[in-house]
Amino acid sequence: RNNKMKFYKLLTLLIICCFALYACNHQPKVSAEQPKPARIVIHFELDSAGNLTDAAAKKQLEELAVKISRNADWVMMFSYTEKQDSVGKDIELAKIRAAAAKALMYAAARERIYYGVGIDARGFENPVDAANPYSVVNRRIEIEYLP
Repeated sequence: RNNKMKFYKLLTLLIICCFALYACNHQPKVSAEQPKPARIVIHFELDSAGNLTDAAAKKQLEELAVKISRNADWVMMFSYTEKQDSVGKDIELAKIRAAAAKALMYAAARERIYYGVGIDARGFENPVDAANPYSVVNRRIEIEYLP
């Protein structure tokens, strides 16, 4: 009789543990999908000092900055270049161009842009025109954000 009581107590404890583990590991299915990031690609012209001179690209960056500062939680800027003499030069140029784009955005929307926009300078990577790596269409900024 004593062994039977121990067996039932142990069985009860085992069942409770199984339910507890199931409850901890079971994630309810979420009916709505996670939002996908919006992606904007901006091609631009530069002056000899590396400043953006393309009025349409400037306007697009400024408008995006205002929009992002109001309601985007996560923003990442990817900077690409046309082919350069070396990989190090590609990356350095990508950093300079991304900083110029971010400065324009900062002027339009201030603090939120300074802290909220990350930069990933990729240099000559994933060219738009792989047949012509020196093409200016490979020079671009891609901005991804969660609206």
